[in-house]
Amino acid sequence: MNDMQGMNITVLIGIAVGIFAAVAIILTMVKFLKKDNALVTIDKLLKAGNYKKALNTALPYLKEHPMDFMIRYYIGQAYEGLADPVNAIAYYEKASVAMAENESSALRNQVLLKIADLFKKKRNLKEAMGYYAMILDKDPHNMRALYPLSEILFEQGNFKKAKQYLDTIVKLKPDNLKARFLLAKVSVKVNLLQDAAAQLKSVVQSAKPAEEELKNSAVLFLADIYLSMKNFREAIQLLKPLLDNKQYFEDVLIKIVDSLIKINELKQAIELANRNSGRINKLKEAQIYYLIATAYFKDGEVYKAVKNWEISFKSNPSFRDNKDIVQKYAPIINNPKMEMYFTNNLTFFENLCLEMLKNSYVKQIIKKESFWILETSDNNYAMYRLAHPLSKIELADIDDLISRQFHASSQYLIYSLFGTSAEAKEQLDKLNKARVIEGDEFVKAVNGN
Repeated sequence: MNDMQGMNITVLIGIAVGIFAAVAIILTMVKFLKKDNALVTIDKLLKAGNYKKALNTALPYLKEHPMDFMIRYYIGQAYEGLADPVNAIAYYEKASVAMAENESSALRNQVLLKIADLFKKKRNLKEAMGYYAMILDKDPHNMRALYPLSEILFEQGNFKKAKQYLDTIVKLKPDNLKARFLLAKVSVKVNLLQDAAAQLKSVVQSAKPAEEELKNSAVLFLADIYLSMKNFREAIQLLKPLLDNKQYFEDVLIKIVDSLIKINELKQAIELANRNSGRINKLKEAQIYYLIATAYFKDGEVYKAVKNWEISFKSNPSFRDNKDIVQKYAPIINNPKMEMYFTNNLTFFENLCLEMLKNSYVKQIIKKESFWILETSDNNYAMYRLAHPLSKIELADIDDLISRQFHASSQYLIYSLFGTSAEAKEQLDKLNKARVIEGDEFVKAVNGN
């Protein structure tokens, strides 16, 4: 009997222990499931952008699970979503500290990247660099750390180190066009223009439709490099397609016109600028008319040049040397008949010369690029066609031609709006056989007075 009673007691104790164990297991499972469900809920709220509710759910949960690094990470995400970088960084840092050594290195790097990116966004660059370096110490090829660290180094002027990191990115991931673009900027800073051009060509050629803005930036940057290297034709060809882009039209037009002038494609520059001048806003108007004037001046159309400089001056009196130009060329600007004198149209010029000489009988004319010499029955005349003082060398040419070919008289008059240079004037005094018609007297002669 006693044996039976002992056996029953043992059975009962075993049953009790079993029930207790089962209850403990159930409670643990419930607790685990509850924990798991809470984390899933918070994760869903974060992904939905409901950061405030995610934070309100996570903070009470943290009190129950103070050692859980994941809940700290979620709280950091919530604060980041609520644009509170200070608290976001604090919780991300707590999460990184709470992570066990055997946690996934990828997950650890993800947390460290969050911290680094927030410090960079807050312009705490020293701290950001520290965290990026921490990541690269364990994972030297981490793209998410290499690029932003390169940006910081570029900004701080550490171009050599920035180039090292960017070279690594481009080598590992050749289709990383943002890295190529930044590498081009770095290369320019260290005067490796050809290397910069090569990176930008890759960007231009490889950019997808969704990367059009980056491609256009690369085109403009590459064009500027070509211009700095005086490869004007390459720059023009590269920029032409952007003339149809409203966002870049004005700057591109100005660069193309300026380049055309530099390679002496003057008529093309004038035509392109005149055709599009009406599309230029007021802020750029002075610049485009200044270029038109420059092209006309180089092409020998001085009157048209100064009239365009006048438009540029009226648009913006302080642009470049507009004020000085308008003052200097006021006699031309204010006298429309000057157009016949300062022009490439030789028929107009010859007709005006005859008018100025009161239609005297002209026996012969010697035509040079910068001056004409006219022999009449009573005198000889040199018409200086350029809008600056007559030089000593040009005076010597005029005197030599008259002395050798016009034997009837060695005396002559020189028409030059801006007179002569100091050296030429000194030479004139020595010759003592020529008088210069200049300034107001010149203007009167042109106007038939």
